[in-house]
Amino acid sequence: MKRMIQTISIFIVSWLLLQCKISDLNNPKDPKSAAFLQQSFLQLYVQGLKETFLPHSVAILRSSTSLNNGLRIYPVDSEIGIDPNTYIELMAPSSNSGFPGNSPQKIMVPEKTRKILYSTGSYSRKIVSLNYEDKVKIEIKDTQTSTVPIDTSLRRIEKSSDATVFYTMGSGASGDLIQRWGFDPNSGTITSRNSGSYPFGLACAPLSIRYDSKNDIIGVLTSQTGSRGMYFYKPTDPDSLTKINSSTIDFGVLTTANDNLSIHPEKNYFYATISSFPATIKAFLYSDSGVITEISGSPFSPDPNISAIPPGVNAGTNMLIDPNGKYLAIVYTAGVNRYLNLLSIDKETGALSQSGTKLSVGNAPSNLHWDKSGQFIYLSSDTGGSTNNVQLEYFKVSSDGIVVRGVNSPIVVNALGSNNISDIKSINPNYYLRYDP
Repeated sequence: MKRMIQTISIFIVSWLLLQCKISDLNNPKDPKSAAFLQQSFLQLYVQGLKETFLPHSVAILRSSTSLNNGLRIYPVDSEIGIDPNTYIELMAPSSNSGFPGNSPQKIMVPEKTRKILYSTGSYSRKIVSLNYEDKVKIEIKDTQTSTVPIDTSLRRIEKSSDATVFYTMGSGASGDLIQRWGFDPNSGTITSRNSGSYPFGLACAPLSIRYDSKNDIIGVLTSQTGSRGMYFYKPTDPDSLTKINSSTIDFGVLTTANDNLSIHPEKNYFYATISSFPATIKAFLYSDSGVITEISGSPFSPDPNISAIPPGVNAGTNMLIDPNGKYLAIVYTAGVNRYLNLLSIDKETGALSQSGTKLSVGNAPSNLHWDKSGQFIYLSSDTGGSTNNVQLEYFKVSSDGIVVRGVNSPIVVNALGSNNISDIKSINPNYYLRYDP
């Protein structure tokens, strides 16, 4: 704010002085004119505007191969977070032909909408589209069966440059593939967009797919020996997808049971986890042409006592970056203990360092998610043999990285051995613009 006031003051003084100049100098193309200064200031101000999302609600995907499946949505208060007794839910018996599918896997929420998409397991192979009517009800809008070649599992679902296109990543008899889909944000209708390069074949055993909006490229992390590494793909025209690099970096043995690829929202950094402890976080710099360089100091250790990264359900997410790119969060086990740890990211180098924040969490932590507002972190865990419950944990995060457990956290969802939590995603339809140069 201080910087903004200083900039405005300089502009006003300069403008008053320039009013004494001859009228010919009031030319937006003339660097000496008031019009040029005014135009430059407006451009600077607009470039400094940043979308800031507000906490709204959070969806958990409840999954089982034989019991009821579906969604539960909790409204989120910006101060206390979640009221465990206030939620809406849409559940139904497992189905291979209709809602809710069999063993739901991953959620995607198109930005600035209340629409929810999720992929189902290998028996039903569907994408389900739901409409969330603002803390009142959930309405089924459409379901769409996976297109040929049919994947045995749509393991990942990922956004693109706008809310009308998304991607799925899965494996089947025809190999590992990216498929493309169209989505109508108004009606919730899903349509296949497989043409040209799609479905697109991938290297073996892909773990993660991420869309990098700042470069308009897709990153895929693979774990198969011989093709292990990071590959970048560029949508080059409406129906083409082109690989722009061949991974030549030795990543080491990746934690194959985790969807832990983390791409920085502002810088060309990405992070992945390897099956080596305690230095388990690999960090890389990449160019927009896909050239990869390991960051000095990599691999980094979140904790000298780290012993494992729990796999979770459907290869859950145990590491991610906050929406502002300041911190990297990771959940892990250290002997008989489990922790959520925040590491600081040096935006100039990409290096990681301890932030001083480490909190105990429940057994088998997974499905780590950071609310788009940056104010809340969510994860799933269980209580093990003590009370045998599946639970949702949440934490409130301040702008300077101080993390405290939510007022009502943990929240019991159901008994252990019935439904699992297979994914968690926040819903943030509301936002405003703020000046943040």
